[in-house]
Amino acid sequence: MARTTTWLVGFALVVLSACGNQPTPRDPAGAQPCARATAGPEWFRRLSMDPEQCIGLLRERPHAAALRIVPAVLGTRGVRLVVDTGSARHVIAKSVADGSGLEVDTDVAPTAIVSPSNKVRSSVGELPARTIQVQGGFRVSGQAALVVELPPTWKHHGFLSPQQLATQQRVVVLDLPGDRLLVLPYRQAAAWLPDQTRFPSGAQHGFWLGSDPIPVCSSDGNRVFRINAEHGRAVMKLLLDTGMRTTSVATRRLHGGASAGPLVVGDFRANDFTAVDEFVTSASCPTDGVLGMDVLKDCVFVFSGERGQNVQVRCWNPG
Repeated sequence: MARTTTWLVGFALVVLSACGNQPTPRDPAGAQPCARATAGPEWFRRLSMDPEQCIGLLRERPHAAALRIVPAVLGTRGVRLVVDTGSARHVIAKSVADGSGLEVDTDVAPTAIVSPSNKVRSSVGELPARTIQVQGGFRVSGQAALVVELPPTWKHHGFLSPQQLATQQRVVVLDLPGDRLLVLPYRQAAAWLPDQTRFPSGAQHGFWLGSDPIPVCSSDGNRVFRINAEHGRAVMKLLLDTGMRTTSVATRRLHGGASAGPLVVGDFRANDFTAVDEFVTSASCPTDGVLGMDVLKDCVFVFSGERGQNVQVRCWNPG
């Protein structure tokens, strides 16, 4: 009998916006220039100074908390993928895979994903990750992309899991304030990884998420990231999810209801978050809610090790 694994992924309505390497003939339509970092502490500016690959990201809407989109090519088709740390695997919509000219492998066990609309959907096949090509001719790595039947009303084409791109030899940096995804050789990045230069609690222009490194939840070598949060006397685990616009928490986990006080995550206090009556979560990696882009928009994720075995997150307010 086929075994089913459940993961939480985010989703978004994809709308184009703007983001600096100039696009090349190998780049997908809509590829964005990738600018050098001008904000953040010295370790970050040095880490991101000369990346092997710099991939510009679009914002779905013209504001900081918007989801980040990476233009890509799948077979013969141009696609827009949400950059989603809440997804342990790359995901491609079945309608897009069917029109890509690629052959979907259907002889694999289904994997279930949980959408933010609390609907469980199972994959119908897989595509090799390397069939996804982004800016500069860079081919996506990691475990095969899941092909999932997504509702036609969902206008996005799938999800890119940035942690899947990391390997023992390659560090991946998701720079949300700078709208960039960077790929660096580990030997180049090692001296400037943030666990070597701490970004402490209370640092000027920044905040700390309360854990370093971020706790990793793993199943079959695929990873997502959970962090402790407090609401009154209640302590809960939230998924770090760049595929969600807003932070939301299961109502049953809130102490005295959503109006009883802020949600506290390290130095950060969120007064504006959503209480969800029925929150469907992963059986293999249970969470009580998600920390969305309304908080994570000012953060940089640094993934190292195979499929993001290690991750540090640093957050600051640009400028």
